[in-house]
Amino acid sequence: MSKKIVVDEETGVIISELGTGDRIVRKRSMEYLNCNMEFKTTNFIKLNTKELQLTLKDLNQYEKMFLISIIPYVAYSTCILRYDNGKDITTEQLRKIVDLSRNKFFEVQKGLREKYIIFAQKTNRGNKYYVNPWIIYKGNRINKDLKTMFSDYKIKHLQKEWIDL
Repeated sequence: MSKKIVVDEETGVIISELGTGDRIVRKRSMEYLNCNMEFKTTNFIKLNTKELQLTLKDLNQYEKMFLISIIPYVAYSTCILRYDNGKDITTEQLRKIVDLSRNKFFEVQKGLREKYIIFAQKTNRGNKYYVNPWIIYKGNRINKDLKTMFSDYKIKHLQKEWIDL
């Protein structure tokens, strides 16, 4: 295994050795780190702003309200609508979260499903709701099942269907 050393360019003198796990940090990187603080919080969610802008143009006021209301409930890497305790949100709970009457809720939900914004999966305990990760996502790796659920979604800012990627 070769040794990693730090050499003074002008004199050619070895200044130090790099040990296992050591790394070189450039002056500009240190300046950046000193001027910017780390924002330590776990409640961040990713919004694809370009896709969201284009999608919002296709939604009515109720669909927009529904979409904005569910943002805090998108689960990490699965896009399932869940509470912080890990319990899936039921249809009735979701209706209360988005604050719509029963008839309006089902009308709006149907419209969002037809536009591939949400996906409702029937289970033996009711429906499990998912959000399209091209619009809202938490995490850094997309679950492959999501691609299947939203495979017919046309990614507006790419002008391609997800299945074609």
